[in-house]
Amino acid sequence: MLGIPTRQVIIALLWSSFLSAGVACGLIFAWIDPTVLLDQLGLDSDNRLSGYSLAFFFLWLIGIANVLICLFFLRPVSHSTNN
Repeated sequence: MLGIPTRQVIIALLWSSFLSAGVACGLIFAWIDPTVLLDQLGLDSDNRLSGYSLAFFFLWLIGIANVLICLFFLRPVSHSTNN
């Protein structure tokens, strides 16, 4: 992609989505108790760490999807000369 090594693109993808998931978890759990999240999912609500972990990985996956969409739109567009 645009002359950037694939390894660097993958690291940027994972790292930026990791950081955004961490910030989002901090903001969400400043107001929401993770046991409420676990209760809504029908899981054992005795372990708060499970709620934090589930939310973090879910938000990380959303961040990865977001960055992948951005990378998709950064690709150069080939214009055809036929109208």
